[in-house]
Amino acid sequence: MHAQRYAQHVVQGMQGNHSQYAMVGATCKHFLANSLESWHGFNRHNFDAQVSAADLTNYYLPAFKACVDAGALGVMCSYNSVNTVPMW
Repeated sequence: MHAQRYAQHVVQGMQGNHSQYAMVGATCKHFLANSLESWHGFNRHNFDAQVSAADLTNYYLPAFKACVDAGALGVMCSYNSVNTVPMW
């Protein structure tokens, strides 16, 4: 819940509240379980994150959805896989 509200407020704060113009275009970055640039031979292009269903449901997906629902002007994919499913 905290991550969801945080995402909404960040988007609204960055883009402003003008009916015609955005101050900047907020972007929801790296769709799911991606924070790896390089680690022990893995990188964001060949890493398969193993994420529990509980973490997906309670942490990752609601915050990303809140960012999109808040009206972010951009969405960025991630390049890794999650539980063997490519995210791109």
